[in-house]
Amino acid sequence: MKDESQDQSWTRGLWRVSTVKEMAEFVTLWDLVQQVVLTDRNDEISWSWSADGAYSSKLAYLARFTGSYATFQGNDIWKAHAEGKHTSKTQGF
Repeated sequence: MKDESQDQSWTRGLWRVSTVKEMAEFVTLWDLVQQVVLTDRNDEISWSWSADGAYSSKLAYLARFTGSYATFQGNDIWKAHAEGKHTSKTQGF
């Protein structure tokens, strides 16, 4: 990929562009590719949800469900605004 991006040979498929939308997408891609800097270093993968970059299923689980549910607070039930109990008299029963 590094050689192709430096000599622009990846653009040889440009002749297949047949619509204005495809040309606009190509120009957007061209701009993005120009910003890429490739080196000879090996790729490194790190997990952004841990301090040391190491993946764990526990951290993945916590990241997935963080903020998606709340723990039950029993005292909050007494602060709820609700109408009082109503009774009704039914006729004929």
